[in-house]
Amino acid sequence: MIDLRVRSPRPVGLAALALAFLLALPLTAQVGPPVRLGPPVQTAPLAPATPSVAPPSPSAPVGRVAAPAIQVDQLRAVDVDSMGVLDDAQGGLGVDMWKGTRRAHIERLLTRLPAAPSSLVLRDLQRRLLLGVAGAPEGEGATGNAAEGQLVALRVDRLAAMGEERGLAALLDAVPARLANEPIARARIDAAWLAGDAAGACANVQRAAPGHGGAYWQKAEVFCQAAAGERAPAETGLRLLQEQRLIDDPAFGLLIEAINGNARIKIDKVARLDAMLLAMLRTAKRTVPADTARTATPGVLAALAQGAAAETNFRLAAAERAFAAGALARETLIDIYKTVSLPTDAIANAMQRAEAGDPALSQALLHRALAIQTTPAERVRLIEKAAQIARKRGNYVAAARALAPVLAELRPAPELAGFAHEAARIFYAAGQINSAHAWYELARTQAGRTPEAAQATTALWPLARLAEGDIAGPWEDGRLTAWFDVELKRDGTKAIERATTLYSLLDAVGEPVTGEAWRELLHGAERASTAMPSPALWRVFGDAAESRRVGETVLLAALSLGDLPLDQASPMLLHGLITNLRLVGLDAEARALALEAALAAGL
Repeated sequence: MIDLRVRSPRPVGLAALALAFLLALPLTAQVGPPVRLGPPVQTAPLAPATPSVAPPSPSAPVGRVAAPAIQVDQLRAVDVDSMGVLDDAQGGLGVDMWKGTRRAHIERLLTRLPAAPSSLVLRDLQRRLLLGVAGAPEGEGATGNAAEGQLVALRVDRLAAMGEERGLAALLDAVPARLANEPIARARIDAAWLAGDAAGACANVQRAAPGHGGAYWQKAEVFCQAAAGERAPAETGLRLLQEQRLIDDPAFGLLIEAINGNARIKIDKVARLDAMLLAMLRTAKRTVPADTARTATPGVLAALAQGAAAETNFRLAAAERAFAAGALARETLIDIYKTVSLPTDAIANAMQRAEAGDPALSQALLHRALAIQTTPAERVRLIEKAAQIARKRGNYVAAARALAPVLAELRPAPELAGFAHEAARIFYAAGQINSAHAWYELARTQAGRTPEAAQATTALWPLARLAEGDIAGPWEDGRLTAWFDVELKRDGTKAIERATTLYSLLDAVGEPVTGEAWRELLHGAERASTAMPSPALWRVFGDAAESRRVGETVLLAALSLGDLPLDQASPMLLHGLITNLRLVGLDAEARALALEAALAAGL
């Protein structure tokens, strides 16, 4: 049985019957410590869902505010680990974000940050954590000392894995030349390889390799020898690597042979595509094996999409995955869509071909059709079709972010009231709350005139409350009841599951879901198995949030969800994540995460 009692003396305001329902939910073996079920007591009201900052860019994920141009800002007379490229005004988490957290604790946890977080809101927080200007934490490092640059090196490693190219380049530029530890040297080389600059990468290898040991540097030297036409040294180096068993992927040896001129070599499989192997494939003029995208990090996926030799479908899949992970700009995705070869009549018959064709190609086709279609009604049909296909593929949020700028060209009007539901959801998913609100208001004002607008109002009300709170209008219990009644009629078997998620999200952001509403959900299963973080992680996460240790809370939030898909995250896990973000003052981000989770759940 889970202990759901709050460990702090703050009062908790959730009805006892809601507790009874959630108490009945057993967890798997990795059950965490207490989860707060009531909203935290605030000394100030929640920040509005549309903060007084620049609106999000069209390509920004849910809740993400478009960052201004990155400017290097270094703290004076402190160690290099305090360096960053985002101050508070640019989205940093505060110069004191590590206050109260020991250096060794941070170093151990940073290495475990996911390369591709399933939540774009948490990815953005993770990015801000890694790029932020902050006082270096106290204490010795994880290895028993506080070697200069160890913390910044770990940050560089995670930014590279995330494919955060722009921020990584800015941080590397800020690092003093005297600091040449291995992770930073490798990050510079890998960045050059991903950018297609093999000559620049090999120049860095030549300078840095003598000061470092290990398989990476020996393999890099052998590759660079082969790339420079030094066949004999490359063959000798390859044999030494094989004798020492330092090659963990047979593709490396095959690629050295191919670069050395063996045209008969075939590369059918790469165990794990990284920056070096991608550069080797390019140098050998070989296509990238089709199954490599499954193991590639977002940064490698972005490079594959933009320049690697690969079939159109493969480049397209890599581009969409990189975009969904936040590693590729929308403009680049649209440019790749433009390169897709289509039959001559495809765009003219986009709706029919999109319905019957490959889902990935369908998105490219529909965007191409939208680029030339000027009739509002036809544009609406194309957008609806693209959203429908994305929902079936399970990448609705990414597709919505790509569609939002096109949708922004349409203005909410009474004749488009039937489209209000989809339009608002697209803007909510893209983090453009003001635009979503305009379509919600269209549905609300037209609800008495058309049944489609009335249905849209009922369906959108929970999303509006998650995104904006009272800005969307006063809380009304009857609206929540109406939403649940519609859900029961639509799909009774899934209604309680969706309602459980929604009520947990609403409660986490401080909305007054009543005990009566929770009581209706007792008709569902009394037991449910769910994945949770380890008990140690979950308890330390709660302690960090209660003690207002901002950096540690964000770090542990990212680790708690990891790469678990949002639609598989339990209501308990989501509730804890959102509650703890609010405890450290990240109210807007907490609402954005709640909205993102609701959309992932199909609301």
